[in-house]
Amino acid sequence: IRLLFSELSSDFYLAVSQGIGSTRIEPPEERERKSISTETTFRATSDRGQLLETLAELCADLAKDCKGKSITGQAVTVKIKSHDFKLKTKVSQMCQFSNCEELIHVTAKKILTNLLDSSDEQPLSLRLMGVRLSELKDKNDPSIKQRQGNILAFVRGEGSSTQASMCKANTKKYQCPMCGFEVESL
Repeated sequence: IRLLFSELSSDFYLAVSQGIGSTRIEPPEERERKSISTETTFRATSDRGQLLETLAELCADLAKDCKGKSITGQAVTVKIKSHDFKLKTKVSQMCQFSNCEELIHVTAKKILTNLLDSSDEQPLSLRLMGVRLSELKDKNDPSIKQRQGNILAFVRGEGSSTQASMCKANTKKYQCPMCGFEVESL
């Protein structure tokens, strides 16, 4: 080796060939997570009911993972692979950071139905589906304070404490003149 290379190079190659190196291997630094996802493969199917059921299971798994890691996200992406291995993804923004299963599912369902309906091949037969949540923040991050309400939170009675107290103070009961059913309203 010393005849072919310089002294410095031959020393380097000799050391490397014996497994002696000058580089140190360090564990990877704790990196900030950019997204969290779940996906599954299955037998190719075009049954919309089965596809929507699979989507609901994926959203439930994703929400469970997010809650377990105390993270929320704002962008939902649906990934599908057709029976002929063509891959499509589409993303949609939620109006707020969330890890709520229902909100993720509603957003993902809208995306999936759009992908299925806009496909050239009808009915579209899928073999893989995935759901990803991105633009992540810690659940306790003060910058994710809800800026805009959504109808799902309103129906569930969630929201700021001032909104909740205002709603309770302005609640009135109305009775239907036809059936006598009582309804609480603002």
